[in-house]
Amino acid sequence: MAQNEVFFIDDDLIERLLRGDATPASPKQKRPAASSGLAAAVALANDGKLDEAVRELEGALERGENPIEVQSALGHLRFEQQKWSEAQGHYAKVAEREPKHPTAHYNLGLCLERQTKFQEAAKEFEAALAIDPKRWQAQVGRGLCLLRMNQAEAALPCWEAAQGELRASKKPQRQDDILFGKAVTLHQLGRLEEAAELYQKLLPLNPNSIDLLSNIVSLAGARQEEMQAKEMAERLLKIQ
Repeated sequence: MAQNEVFFIDDDLIERLLRGDATPASPKQKRPAASSGLAAAVALANDGKLDEAVRELEGALERGENPIEVQSALGHLRFEQQKWSEAQGHYAKVAEREPKHPTAHYNLGLCLERQTKFQEAAKEFEAALAIDPKRWQAQVGRGLCLLRMNQAEAALPCWEAAQGELRASKKPQRQDDILFGKAVTLHQLGRLEEAAELYQKLLPLNPNSIDLLSNIVSLAGARQEEMQAKEMAERLLKIQ
């Protein structure tokens, strides 16, 4: 295995990480939808009728119902359908109408990242952080994009900032994904001892992670630790 080869987290893990889908400990108080079309679309989406929900929202736009709320909802549905370009268009309209919208730039970043437009995505995550510096998911998104652009030096502060925000929030939250991103960054920077420490910390919690085991094999080879490289390679072969 090439000494400088570094693997990335799989797509499902990236999507979960970026969407920030963890259920909050204290759910926010619900508010009535400003659009009747949105209320109907939510009911349809809950039944798995996403195309019908989209048509309901498009009708709401034609009727002149709340454009910010409706465009945001259309973005969410198109993202769920993995129609990244269409979702991007809806979120862009929200950002255009309301430049300081709390989530529009962050959501734009997600769509752009999914289309491998990493430079544009990183800028949107930066814009999201300018509006809400506590949004640790935007730090993670920017860090991932910078890694994809081989800018590990610039990515490192993103992981550290995300960790800092989570610590400050005092909310229970596993940081496996952040630690893995930080480890990959340190690995790319040649800071092998620090990367190895993080990989070893993650291994008991993710013993069957192909990405993690692959990186440990790569790192062990770079450090000429033949026994560990062999052991991890054998574990990797058993689960592939």
